[in-house]
Amino acid sequence: MKCWKNTIISITDALTGLNNRSFFEGEMNKLLADDGNGTLFMIDLDNFKKMNDTYGHIVGDEVLKVFAEVLKKYARKGDLICRLGGDEFVTFYTDLTDKEIVAKKATDIIQTFAENMAMLGYGGIVSVSIGIKITKGGETFQEIYDKADKTLYIVKTNGKNAYQFYDED
Repeated sequence: MKCWKNTIISITDALTGLNNRSFFEGEMNKLLADDGNGTLFMIDLDNFKKMNDTYGHIVGDEVLKVFAEVLKKYARKGDLICRLGGDEFVTFYTDLTDKEIVAKKATDIIQTFAENMAMLGYGGIVSVSIGIKITKGGETFQEIYDKADKTLYIVKTNGKNAYQFYDED
């Protein structure tokens, strides 16, 4: 937490304990300035509004916390995890550019969240969509973010509950 003249600026999301967007973007810019590479996951919880509308916001808050724990489970030291707001999250896995390992991580996140929701009695209501952008350096945060976001949109419009890698074509 940083403090300037009686103003406290939090670097974490109060509900999930994950980093907030401002902190995440700053850390990403530092990594990229040092020719950092890795993989960005742009993540959205599918049908989250339906969960809130059906079961209430208290249950919705619990779903967000459960998902944050899933993301933490698959993060390593040095990886960045952020709740952008609402049901949107972003992660950056530093120095991870192997497509097979990235695909396994995305699959595991989707499956683990589904299993957790089933154990809580909410199986099949909320799922996970992920847009993935691997960077090997030479790109800005905004470029990587925009490409992952566009890829997430493709996943959302093609059935949800899946992941897809960004493709230049």
